[in-house]
Amino acid sequence: MRKPVLLAVFAALSAQAQTWVTLHQSQYATWVTPDYNKVQTDKYKANIDSIATELDAAIPLITTYLGIKPEKQPIRVEIDSSTEGLGGWAGGGDVGYQISCFFGRPKNSDGLRWIRGVVIGEVINASTGAVTDNWPRDWWVDDVWYFPGFMAGEILKTTVSDEFSNYWLTSESYPTYPVYNVFKLLLAEQGWDYWKRFFATITADKMEWGKIGANPSKLKTDYVIAYMGLAAGRNLGGTMKTAKVSASDSVEVAAIMYVERGLIEADKQKKSTASAWSDFRAGNYASAKTKLDAMGIVVSVRFAEGPSMRAAAPRWFSLDGRAVPEARSPLYLIQRAGSTQRKP
Repeated sequence: MRKPVLLAVFAALSAQAQTWVTLHQSQYATWVTPDYNKVQTDKYKANIDSIATELDAAIPLITTYLGIKPEKQPIRVEIDSSTEGLGGWAGGGDVGYQISCFFGRPKNSDGLRWIRGVVIGEVINASTGAVTDNWPRDWWVDDVWYFPGFMAGEILKTTVSDEFSNYWLTSESYPTYPVYNVFKLLLAEQGWDYWKRFFATITADKMEWGKIGANPSKLKTDYVIAYMGLAAGRNLGGTMKTAKVSASDSVEVAAIMYVERGLIEADKQKKSTASAWSDFRAGNYASAKTKLDAMGIVVSVRFAEGPSMRAAAPRWFSLDGRAVPEARSPLYLIQRAGSTQRKP
């Protein structure tokens, strides 16, 4: 899989020193190039126009599928004069690509094949970056590009065709990557509502991955997987470990999930949770749990590991990870002292 190159100089800085020429303008994207690169962009205008049209169709699908969108719209798309190969970047809400991405080849247009997916993937990065930055670089983006690649493949089915999507994914070896296949499995199981729940929960909880552990780190990995599990209704720690996310720890994932549910319950009970949330958002879920314990908050969450909810019998655990008798709630059971309440 060819991975886009993250450039160190962002558009906001370069824009101050350059005169830019607009190549394409729509409600979704503004394509620009430095004035000194205009001869090159004119030469490959047909290729650039075709990709720009496909991106205009792709951007609204990001919101339809994931419930998120780029931080800035229209998004700024820069084409620079580099010709070293195929490269792209996302930063500051903008995206950019080398002019050589648009050269193409006589058969199958290798450069154009690559960029047709990558142009979507970089806008996916800009969109997830608007939720929070600093996603795990070892299994989400940057070093591997599993999530943007997964989304590019899905969107290409609509903007181009199923056949081209399969061709692009296979050419970039995505079906051979276990994490990609987990993303596909979750989509097949629960539809796009799953991914909408995932991003909506992160947003509602005001999570910022940059405040949680180094990148990469076990702690950051387990937090992100915990939120994937909250959206799925089960602990995905073991599934991701099997998918070769080596840092994944299902015990820690479970603990993070339980504390998040406890904080939500404490908020419902109108407890004073500011300090506990602050700890949790900084990666100190253990301290947050101690504060929940002091409030008398106890939460039980169904803990069913495995690649499919239908493939594993559910087990139930308390906030501290101890097994409790199976409950009747289909997803979460909120237990209070002397009472039991189902969570909608």
